[in-house]
Amino acid sequence: MPSPCGGHGFAVTDERPSNQKHPPSVAYGDSSPARGAEGRAGIYKSNQTCYNQSMVIYYTTEKTESGEFLKNVLAKHGGTSQILRTENGKPYLEKGECAFNLADTDGLVAVAVGAQRVGLDAERRKPRKFDAILARLTPAEREEDFFELWTAKEAYVKYRGGTLARDLPDLKYEKGVLYFKDAPTDVIIKHFCLEGCTLCLCTEREEETVFVRL
Repeated sequence: MPSPCGGHGFAVTDERPSNQKHPPSVAYGDSSPARGAEGRAGIYKSNQTCYNQSMVIYYTTEKTESGEFLKNVLAKHGGTSQILRTENGKPYLEKGECAFNLADTDGLVAVAVGAQRVGLDAERRKPRKFDAILARLTPAEREEDFFELWTAKEAYVKYRGGTLARDLPDLKYEKGVLYFKDAPTDVIIKHFCLEGCTLCLCTEREEETVFVRL
């Protein structure tokens, strides 16, 4: 089985008050896009409020209510209009100030914000029973890192604004490539390891990824 979350290191900007900061965080991630583009990492000063041409992932490990965290993040990007939902439940801003997606897992809340459609998923890497899910995977999929496989599928469903019940049977993740209805998906898939979790970012086109801790 491949080693999970290998790849290049990337810096994390810490925007918390100075009395709450720990030593600088470093996370590791790889890019496995269907179109073969390489992932890149960005380093930004903490007092910057605008990240042009970048997909920004804000996150916290502090105990917080995910809805309030989302509102605070969107406000940084001028996203103050009402949050609405599509028929399948994907949230979006009424006035479309920016695109975003929320991921919430055990001990981590993260929000991806940018100018393009996005799907984000996160799973904490801890022992659990996968028997029921593994039984539905192809033999090739069982050779993949489970957390990378699962987050890739969920991030893509969230990117499409679909549902797991409808889309999951049509998805395969083999040798780092995500397939939908047996065809490679025309999206960029990136995996990152952060705070003991696997994150997957799904976007339409390659873009610099910036991590900001709040």
